[in-house]
Amino acid sequence: MAQIIHKGGLLATALDHLNFPKRYIGRLALAQKSSFLIPCLGQVSQEESYRQKTFKHLKQLLCYPLILLIIVSLIIFFVRWLLLPQLLNLITADIRQKHLLINILLFSLEELPLISGISLLFALITANLVFLYYRSLSTLSQLKWLHRLPIVGKLEEDYLSWQFTLELSSLLEQGISIKEALDQLLEPSVRPSIRSISHLLIQYSIKGIPISQSLQSLPFLRQDLALVIQKGDILSQRATKLRLLADKYFSDFTQKCKRLIMFVQPLLFSIVALLIMGIYLILLMPMLTMLDQAM
Repeated sequence: MAQIIHKGGLLATALDHLNFPKRYIGRLALAQKSSFLIPCLGQVSQEESYRQKTFKHLKQLLCYPLILLIIVSLIIFFVRWLLLPQLLNLITADIRQKHLLINILLFSLEELPLISGISLLFALITANLVFLYYRSLSTLSQLKWLHRLPIVGKLEEDYLSWQFTLELSSLLEQGISIKEALDQLLEPSVRPSIRSISHLLIQYSIKGIPISQSLQSLPFLRQDLALVIQKGDILSQRATKLRLLADKYFSDFTQKCKRLIMFVQPLLFSIVALLIMGIYLILLMPMLTMLDQAM
């Protein structure tokens, strides 16, 4: 890092070699070129601290049901390899024919390796095909494709609006115009998604289309961003409003993530409950068999 700085390199370049978060590299590089590095470092420090705190809370919400699901899955595999042979000796073919639920549970346990293997293979093939298709698209096409997904689209809209508004407000705080800020966002150090949006807005601007109108045509950005830019405030006021708007976008993004996790939690607990009921019925099979034979 010291060698890069002594040779006249940017601090952002040195931090990039130290695996510093990529989302800040472009902004720090632009800030250093504009002699705005120290305020930018303070902003980055506050943003990263708040971001880590928020995502830590989201992980904690999701951690417990996932751990519980893993433990129950391990118990099921334990029952499959250690208790299943004994259960098969106790349960006759007649009982399996009479009790459909017992037959289904035993079949699921007997074919558990095959079912798990086929499910995992199908998931991997599907994920690879989706990933290859996604990588074949251009950056803007990727953003449009993600926006069409039911739940991911809304999360992407808030996250991308937050990132773009944050980058734009940081540049406007340096006293430059929106067009100059968009030009700077074309730097290679800027994230590809932000760079592609800036390039598209510049192309629209060359055609004579106002930036506020161009923003309204982008489905993966929040529409109120165009309204703030359209008001035509002085640069300092506009930068402050964009900074507040970016904070609101990040708050909306985290709130939607929390609501999604709160929806996923009951679903995971329901799956865990069904698995526990299945284990309970499996353990009761010998008793049911004895009762059936007694009758």
